[in-house]
Amino acid sequence: MVKKNSVPLYRQIFSDLRNQIESGFAFQDGKLPSEHELQTKYQVSRIIVREAVKLLENLGYVRKSKGASTEISYQNGIMWDISTITEDIQQNKTDLESVMVNITKVRPETQVSQFLRLDCETDFVYRIERIRAVKGTRLTRSISYIPANLNIDFTNINFGKKSSIYETLRQFGQSPALGDETLQAVNGDPLTCQMLNIPDGSALFYREKVTYNVKKVPIEYVKAFYNAKHVKYYIPNKMM
Repeated sequence: MVKKNSVPLYRQIFSDLRNQIESGFAFQDGKLPSEHELQTKYQVSRIIVREAVKLLENLGYVRKSKGASTEISYQNGIMWDISTITEDIQQNKTDLESVMVNITKVRPETQVSQFLRLDCETDFVYRIERIRAVKGTRLTRSISYIPANLNIDFTNINFGKKSSIYETLRQFGQSPALGDETLQAVNGDPLTCQMLNIPDGSALFYREKVTYNVKKVPIEYVKAFYNAKHVKYYIPNKMM
């Protein structure tokens, strides 16, 4: 595992185990290795291993048996965690990618200006629209708005199907630090459903998020639609 990677260790382990399970060649006995074996393999603590296995269980890849073992329960379906899609695009170079990327300069609408705290004289923001898919199944449509005053010309950099907005922001000294987000269930509009190759009115998760840098300045506002058939939203260790 890459301990200096921005992706948490438990998610790196989760991604590696998930890829092995989906390949069909690993774990021929139908069981996941023990916690101790996983600790030894990845050289991490038991807590990190348990977080990775819990995420596998949450997404239906494994299930706890009555004994001490954890059984593989994957049935060749597709299920993704909303909060890991960006990270997984960076780690899983084969299965998950942005199948469409469209970058334009647009005059910000009132809602965009409010979320990004732009003044009325702002000429344009960068609008980045992406469709993300895994193994050909389209999971999400996202539309990000980036302020032009960050001095990152998204129309003139090599931003492609495997690129990450967050990584690009970091490269230009605008590291994402925190964010506000909302998540709700909606019926998909005709355009979004068409872009995701699903019937009109299909169930979707709709997510809005504003991301801030370390100085609490807004650096991205995103609207995203997720195919509810193939995604979940996993929140680990939520304080009550």
